[in-house]
Amino acid sequence: MADTWIPDEKVAQDVVIVSEDEKEKTVEKSSFFAILFSGCALMSDGYQVGVLSLVSVCLGNIYGSAYTSTMSTRLGNALFVGIVLGQVGFGFFVDRVGRKVGLMVTTFLVILGAALCAGAYGAGGSVEGLLVALATNFMIDFGFVLAGIIPLILAVAGCSNEVIWRVSFGFGVLPPLSVLYFRLRLKNSEIFKKNAMKKNVPYWLIFRRYWKRLLGTAGTWFLYDFISYPFGLFSGTIINSAIGANPSFIQTAEWSTLLNFLYLPGAMLGAYSGDVIGRKRTMALGFFVQGILGILIGIWYKDLINILPLFVILYGIFLSLGEFGPGDMVIVTSSEIFPTAIRGTAYGWSAAIGKLGAICGTSAFKPAIQNFGNGDVILGQSRVFILASGIALCGAILAWVLIPDYSKQDLSNEDEEFKQYLLQNGYDISLLGEHHTP
Repeated sequence: MADTWIPDEKVAQDVVIVSEDEKEKTVEKSSFFAILFSGCALMSDGYQVGVLSLVSVCLGNIYGSAYTSTMSTRLGNALFVGIVLGQVGFGFFVDRVGRKVGLMVTTFLVILGAALCAGAYGAGGSVEGLLVALATNFMIDFGFVLAGIIPLILAVAGCSNEVIWRVSFGFGVLPPLSVLYFRLRLKNSEIFKKNAMKKNVPYWLIFRRYWKRLLGTAGTWFLYDFISYPFGLFSGTIINSAIGANPSFIQTAEWSTLLNFLYLPGAMLGAYSGDVIGRKRTMALGFFVQGILGILIGIWYKDLINILPLFVILYGIFLSLGEFGPGDMVIVTSSEIFPTAIRGTAYGWSAAIGKLGAICGTSAFKPAIQNFGNGDVILGQSRVFILASGIALCGAILAWVLIPDYSKQDLSNEDEEFKQYLLQNGYDISLLGEHHTP
């Protein structure tokens, strides 16, 4: 065969083309795994929160009247206090030292915390909104589904309440372990390296420009968590009341698992809707329809609990509407409407205020049922549904007034506008970027 001569320039061009193609494939693969493992991490968050509902039922079965409503509330609040501290600290931390170090630290803490819960002994959770929502809120909700399935499997297998709650907590170690290797290989993005603000942070200038957006993201997150977490955390208690006298743990777990599955359609539809009609409209719509449905459930509550399948489905749709609107969109908007330099901090503050809403909601939930019902638990639960629905309607107004819609905007534009704002106010923008880190 005769040799074919190829000019050096052509060889070089082919090499460059192959190199660029390989580079693009590598970037796509890296992005895919980044989204996948971010979702796994948030699934762990959803599982840790969701499993408390049935763990609380187990503890009630074990300790009887000694396990008071106050103790049940404190169990939930302990989780949320930890989340608040973590989110405030984590947001500040990742904007100063980088995403990789922050994520590694939190992964180790989640693994350690889940293991300690399982062994507890008493004294004596930048791409298009669709992908962001699916990789975040949907995975959190999938964690809630697992939180129903794992205790149910253990109960059907004949395990004791003691084994059920310990193994259920212990299972929470596995999801964060699955992301550990990926986070060891994680690198800070080029956008973060270019825009990082690690010293001389002008907090007053930041607050002056973004206070309204912070009020919108933090306020809507507060109201969403105020409704979502107590109605999710105490769903086992509500279902127990609806089933009637002396329900078995398996009965409660079966209905709770069905209820948790109903989170998922809302999360999926909300992820799609956010890109079609916009984040702001989706959030406001979810809040509004949730409020209307909740009022109707509250009005006909006594009749509905006598038809248990219908009640659980409507209850699930009520929770699903929260996932459709604010559940998906608070995460997306808090990630989009702030510049890269302060995104971690702003997101952390917003999420932490949200978890304060969860603390307030879980703290008030059982006392509200007792006080509103004057000793009648069913009446109290019906009025709590109506109260939560009124709060959801307030959330719709807050979302419409304070949340800007960045659905079709290039997020890099906000980075450039932020730099110009800093420059106009006398800040030395040459301090931006990782290369200025001391």
